[in-house]
Formats: sequence, structure tokens, C-alpha cells
Amino acid sequence: MKGKQLALVFALLIAIAATGAIFRLTSGVASSPTLTGLFNVSSEEFILRLASVTIRSADQQATLVKEGIGGNWNVGPERVFQPRLAQLLEAVGRLESAQLVAQNRSSHARTGVTSADGINVSFQRGSAVVEIIVGKWSPEAGLSYLRRPSENAVYALPLNLPSIFEPNPDGWRNPIVMDLFGRPVDSLSFTYATSAFDLVREGPAWFVESGNTKFPAEPLTVQVTLRGLAPLVASGFANEEEANALEFDEPDAAITVSVADVAAPTTVMFIRRDDGSYFVKASDEDSVFVVAGEAAALVLRKEEDFAQAAGR
Repeated sequence: MKGKQLALVFALLIAIAATGAIFRLTSGVASSPTLTGLFNVSSEEFILRLASVTIRSADQQATLVKEGIGGNWNVGPERVFQPRLAQLLEAVGRLESAQLVAQNRSSHARTGVTSADGINVSFQRGSAVVEIIVGKWSPEAGLSYLRRPSENAVYALPLNLPSIFEPNPDGWRNPIVMDLFGRPVDSLSFTYATSAFDLVREGPAWFVESGNTKFPAEPLTVQVTLRGLAPLVASGFANEEEANALEFDEPDAAITVSVADVAAPTTVMFIRRDDGSYFVKASDEDSVFVVAGEAAALVLRKEEDFAQAAGR
């Protein structure tokens, strides 16, 4: 029985090898070279001198611009979100290791690397411009496809390149509304249209203060609320027309946060949308965020939330 199993495994390995050979032959590929030479310099040198990256799809375009060598990267007037930037630069450093998988033009539509269907990426370094077309991501194979616009050869890389090279400018903005992780919070002040109260820390304990009323806040509810602000992450951004029409002077709700090591408190204002999500703006930010209703519910507490938990 064991001998039959080994024979079956061996036969499968031969079949897999044969399939790979057939694919290379029908694709016109005699060998599997890499994309070496894409940048004409080392990847490290190219990234160091990189001045801008333009990422364009059929209906969107994001342009990331660096402020001189070693400077900050911006998308429009805003800083590029650092984790997304790090992911992009890591991918750029690996592009030249992409493996050749096809050479026929007929493979372009199948792999998504046509100029119409793919994501067109331009890297500018001084006066030199390097371009690639990013095609489909195949979850089954764990590969993304890409090619040079001027060549038919198609390459593959084990990275989800379409998710990294995002043509939507909002995808490069910082989605964090507020992050209180590890911060020494002194108080949270909650303001609504018809009510207001404070959540105040006194030593290790928290108390709710409202007018002449003061009572201990249930610790778990406090911790869940603080955790919702550590960080509070947006699901998107308001467009320019929406942002200009909003009146944050009279929000539906507001939370003012006082932190021990920061002189001025920060207020986060919420305006409810028809779908249950919220437009959100922090007093120290120009961006208008969109926050999912579930995320907002974790932090938009009422006085009775703490009171009921405390057994009052």
C-alpha cells in the first residue's frame, strides 16, 4: 500500500512538472528570467532618489510626491500614511525579482495587464521615468502580474500588487481620527444636543460628573470606550462637496479629550449620516472622515451607559 502511495505522489509530481513545461511552451517562454534591470540602478539607489509615484486606473489617479531626498511623501496637501508608504516602497524593492511567465500578447487580457484594464504606475527619478502596468492578483496562485508598457513579456510576483498600488488618492491618506493608545487620558467630555456629562479620572478610578451628580463609572465600560479611541479609524473620507456643506459648529455629538501630556484638549465631532455612519472631524485636523456606525457606537456613550453598569 505504501509503495502505491509513493508511486501516486511521484506521478503527480511528474504531471505538475509537465503542466509547467506546457504553460511555458504555449506562452512562448523558454526560460524564467526576472525583471532585473528595470531601474538601471540598484533598487536601494532608485528608492532613495525616487521623486514621485503616479498610480492611474481607468477612472482614478493618485500622485505621491516626495519633498526632496529623505523628505516626507505627500498626496495632495496631506502626508501619505506611513504604513501604506512603507508597503509600497517594500514592493518597489522587490519588483526586479518578478519572474517571467509569458511572452505572448494574448496573455495580457488573461493576466489583466492591458493598458485599459491594468493599473498604470509611473516612477519618476530625476528626469528618468520608469513605468509598469500592474495586472490581476490571483489568490489561488498567490501571485500578481505585471509588465513594462512597451513590452509583451508578463512577469509574476508573490505580492498583492493591486492592493499596494492604490489609484484612489484617499487610500493614501491617514485614516486615523484619534489614537489614545498608551496616552494618559485625564477626562472625556461628551456633548449631545440635549445632554452633556464628563468622564473624569481620579487616580486609578473613573467617575461620571453631570451637574451636581457624581458617581463611579463601571471600569469595563470605561475601558471599552477608551479602546474605541485607541485608535478610532475611519472607513473613508468625505468628498470636497460634502465636506464644504457640513456644519461642525453644531454636531450631533462631540467628545472632548484631555490628555495629561498635552496642553490643549482635542474635540472629535460627529454628524450622523442617513446610512447610520458618521462624518467625523477632529479639532486639530482639516480632514473630514467617514466612520462606520459600529465604530462610533463604541465611543458615543450616554451617561446611563456608565450609570446602569455601575448599578445605579
